[in-house]
Amino acid sequence: LPQPYYRFDGVNDYIDIGDNLNVGAGDFSICVEFMLETVAATTEYAIAGKFASEKGYYLAVGDQGSSTGVLKLRTRDGGTANNIMTAAGAIVAGKRYSVCITVDRDSTSYIYINGVQQTTTGAVITNDLDSGNFLIGCTNSNSRLYFSQGEIYSVKVFNNEISSTEVKE
Repeated sequence: LPQPYYRFDGVNDYIDIGDNLNVGAGDFSICVEFMLETVAATTEYAIAGKFASEKGYYLAVGDQGSSTGVLKLRTRDGGTANNIMTAAGAIVAGKRYSVCITVDRDSTSYIYINGVQQTTTGAVITNDLDSGNFLIGCTNSNSRLYFSQGEIYSVKVFNNEISSTEVKE
C-alpha cells in the first residue's frame, strides 16, 4: 500500500477518532483503501465505522462467521439491523482494495470495489445512526471488537451520497 498506512495486528490495534464523523439520518458515503492479511470464514473484520449500544454503522469484511469475503455496511438503530453487502468472495486476503459505499436513504445504496459497482443485497437503516466513537481497525459491536489484521491506508466519510464519477476519482 502507498505510504503512509496503518498496520493492524488483528488482536488489539485500532485508531479512535472520537465522537466525530456523524452522518445523522441523511445520505452519506464511506470510502476506504485497505489490504487484509487474513479473511477467514469464522471471522468478521471491521474496517471503520461508528457503532455503540446497538446503534451506528460500520464497514466490514465477513459476516460473523457465515460468509467468507463478503464486503458489507452494517447499520443498526438500536433494534433492527440491516446490511448492504456483496456476494461471498468479493474480498480476498493479500490484495489491495479501494472501496466506496454510497448511501441514499430514500433510494438505492451502492458498493464499489476498485471503482466497479457491485451487485448487492440488503438495505440500510433510515434512522439516525450516530452513536459512539469513530473507530478504524475495529468496532465495538455487542461488546465484541472485530479487529482487522492488515493495512488501512485511507478512510473518508462524506455527508452526502457521492456519485459514481466521484468514486472513481
